[in-house]
Amino acid sequence: MANENFITILVTTTGEDLEERFNVHEPLQVVFNRALQAVGGGANRDLFTLEFDDQPLDLQKRIADYAAELNWGDRVELDLVPRPEVI
Repeated sequence: MANENFITILVTTTGEDLEERFNVHEPLQVVFNRALQAVGGGANRDLFTLEFDDQPLDLQKRIADYAAELNWGDRVELDLVPRPEVI
């Protein structure tokens, strides 16, 4: 199968959602960065987390590692969640 190295990831955000195909050998950081660009939050990256089923994900892990661990198919939905600022 030619597409086994790619997964379609939909990231729901507070702004425009992102849906793209990503290489599973890339770290989740790549998905996070693209989603941040979509909402214009690049300068405030510490204020966001990338989550699956309300669980924050480690951005250093490869997409393939989470796909195997969490039984993702060829498409998965993640959430870019703004963290409340703690003062």
